[in-house]
Amino acid sequence: MAAMGYDVTPLAKPLSTVAKVLSACRAKKIRIIHTRQGYRPDLADCPSHTRQRFISLCGIDIGTTTGPLGKVLIRDQPGWQLNDSVRPFATESIVDKTACDAFLFTDLELILRTWGITNLIFCGNTLDVCVHSTLRHASDLGFQNLLLQDCCGAVSPSLHNAMIESVQVESGIFGTVANADDFITALDRVC
Repeated sequence: MAAMGYDVTPLAKPLSTVAKVLSACRAKKIRIIHTRQGYRPDLADCPSHTRQRFISLCGIDIGTTTGPLGKVLIRDQPGWQLNDSVRPFATESIVDKTACDAFLFTDLELILRTWGITNLIFCGNTLDVCVHSTLRHASDLGFQNLLLQDCCGAVSPSLHNAMIESVQVESGIFGTVANADDFITALDRVC
């Protein structure tokens, strides 16, 4: 994101709040599923238009350009790992995805249905792309969604606010929005 000219500071800001929510959920034995985006080293699952978009936007060629964290967006490279502050426990599932929507071409829906999960809590980056794409798809699949607004990052406050508002329109067409502290307080009351 920084190579594309974006200020990535807003993307790091929610990490400590997400860590607090993860801790609260773990204490209540709530199942946690992490997602991360990356492609196979041979790029067999990376659409050519995706590579071209990155090249034209910032001169980065997925799978070829190497930075301080390895090859950009390639699985098993250091930069592909989740941030240490929100690193999954060994007992938590990780869904690897190649699209913004974590349901597309993954087993996420199967995992959720197998476990009987009908209510989802969303945290992550970027709110305007991956989080929103997944949240909307979840809504279409019949899941009840809770978006923790202070646990999501976007590259600008106006974009963040617009995405929050779009979840809430039409009496919460895509879900409900709350902040982390209220969620944790409610969690302590019901669990």
